[in-house]
Amino acid sequence: NVMSETGRGIIDRPAQVRPADTAALQALRDLLVNPAGFYVNLHTTVNPGGVIRGQLKRPEVITLLAPMSPRNEVPAITTLQASGVGSITAMRTYDAGGNLDSALITFEVAYNFPVAQTFTGLHIHAGPAGANGPVTINTGVTRLESTTSGAGNVTFPVEVDLNNANQVNTLNGLYADPAQYYVNMHTTEFPGGAIRAQLRRTDEFEFPITLLPSNEVPAVTVDASAPTVMKFHTIRGTDGQVIAARVLFDVNYRFPGETRFTGLHIHNGAAGANGPVTVNTGITANAPVNTDTGFGNIYIPVIVGDTAGLATLNTLLASPDRAYTNLHTTVNPGGAVRAQLSTATAKPAIEAVTSGIGPASRVVAPGGAMAIYGSNFTQVSSDLYFSWEGLRFPTALNGVEVTVQGRPAPVFSVTPGLTLVQVPFETTAGSQPVVVKNPGGESSPVMANVQTTAPAIYLLDGIIGQVGAVNTLAFVDAASPIAPGELILVFLTGLGQTVPPLQTGALVTGQTNLIAGLSATIGGRSAPVTLTLAAPGSAAQYVAIMMVPTGTASGMQPLQVSLGEQRSNTVMLPVR
Repeated sequence: NVMSETGRGIIDRPAQVRPADTAALQALRDLLVNPAGFYVNLHTTVNPGGVIRGQLKRPEVITLLAPMSPRNEVPAITTLQASGVGSITAMRTYDAGGNLDSALITFEVAYNFPVAQTFTGLHIHAGPAGANGPVTINTGVTRLESTTSGAGNVTFPVEVDLNNANQVNTLNGLYADPAQYYVNMHTTEFPGGAIRAQLRRTDEFEFPITLLPSNEVPAVTVDASAPTVMKFHTIRGTDGQVIAARVLFDVNYRFPGETRFTGLHIHNGAAGANGPVTVNTGITANAPVNTDTGFGNIYIPVIVGDTAGLATLNTLLASPDRAYTNLHTTVNPGGAVRAQLSTATAKPAIEAVTSGIGPASRVVAPGGAMAIYGSNFTQVSSDLYFSWEGLRFPTALNGVEVTVQGRPAPVFSVTPGLTLVQVPFETTAGSQPVVVKNPGGESSPVMANVQTTAPAIYLLDGIIGQVGAVNTLAFVDAASPIAPGELILVFLTGLGQTVPPLQTGALVTGQTNLIAGLSATIGGRSAPVTLTLAAPGSAAQYVAIMMVPTGTASGMQPLQVSLGEQRSNTVMLPVR
């Protein structure tokens, strides 16, 4: 039974399915395939058959982070030495007609004040950095006492009122452009806001592991295990290092019987060695998790903003074998079951080097994007290309470093089999060595064909070019073809240095960096090019504005550009 005096609240009850319960296991499999075939029902004494119910839906989920500071307030507060990390998890679902029909936003804030505080508000506000804006999503906090030390955590789930236009606009804005919204925590001393930050998109990665007693040092003899998923959301500083994170411990423990858990942590340490706790869930002997059956789940998110925790996260991004998760009990206080997050990172190997558009072009140019194909580059995939907020891309990402002709190359993204970088502007034309290095070692060099310019058009799909209509800013595809006489934006790489010149790794901001001499043909006809420049807000990418020639036939027409003696790949342009 769950009692409610107000008629409002949240019920949070984990349920476990045992391996022998074949019917429940099949229901879970079916639920994952078709959640709409199941419903949740809430029963009461008045309505024992059910009082409210709803079919399940798969939500669209994002997690955002905000490194909060008094100096982000407007005006900045310089007399308060406080900090915090805010996490916003938003979920939304749609009906069959594509209309928003449910949404939930969960606030999680790890705060650190010099002394105890009284919080008078915690909100999402609509407004960019440097400006104050209205409250749009409110936790309802009006008076909340902090811990006696001034450091602690708060969590507030807030259901979005779909009849409130401001709340709906904010919800959708969090998905589209979270930087236009900020989290603000207010206190009695600073009622206008004590710590705040704009929201930022996060990287996401996870490690599925199984905690075992045989992994403990020394090994223990309990008949237990804990299949676990460690999930991480992170944001980066300008050097590519993690500056804040949300770590989710999702532990399914399997013990022989009644057990008291007294700790759950990430530790620094390699296999076969014990190391210090660096990320702590808060489970202790004084705040344990108890189970009568030995069979259950621990699901705890932890906000990480401290020095030791961040150091561990930055280490495990490059070498996840150097950290382990440990679950402690009263019987085994040093650890009952444990697992490294991964095995050791292997030495990388390069198989091919191409233009950033992929195998359609195997020539690269200084300042352009370059794709490196191979194996063992990293165990943690990250893509900074469209979410980077620094002024210059880092030359190391998750422990992966690349050199071209011996020069460090800015890294845009890394996966186990593909790394995307910018060719340094200082690279000279010719056959130049490319080397990938990670904590497992250094690859053998592979030669890249570097030309002064190597124009290449990005692909929207297998054959259609990445082209936008100037009048609508929508991509041109088979369903939305372009008409003769209209202007288009063509997205390219490999056009070389601009005027004025760009620096390697720098995002294009605040000025027009031009390329002269680009020509184009569409359907065999000359297409007038009116402007070619480095794409604002990116690196290694260029855009060219050109007109579809009058008289161009309808259908798929070949598009190609040339710069000097170099011709691009040919892509198809849908023309109506």
